[in-house]
Amino acid sequence: MTLPTKPLREASTPRRGLSRLESAVFVGVSINRFDELVRQGRMPPPRIIGTEQVWDRLELDVYFDALPHHAEAAAARGRYLDDA
Repeated sequence: MTLPTKPLREASTPRRGLSRLESAVFVGVSINRFDELVRQGRMPPPRIIGTEQVWDRLELDVYFDALPHHAEAAAARGRYLDDA
């Protein structure tokens, strides 16, 4: 049996548990914005495995689906897309 050419972590994608940085990349935002979204409750809190914080990819999908579309967010602020 030969060892994979990629590290095991990369070879086992897609994974269910993601690091903070991986989670930010997964939803398409910077790590600072991701932290802000978690604090606001707009992204899920991490799960704890030992001493590590791990985000559930499936929960990230659910929270991402709940984020407003641009038109919804603009309407909530009383603005239209053309004004943005």
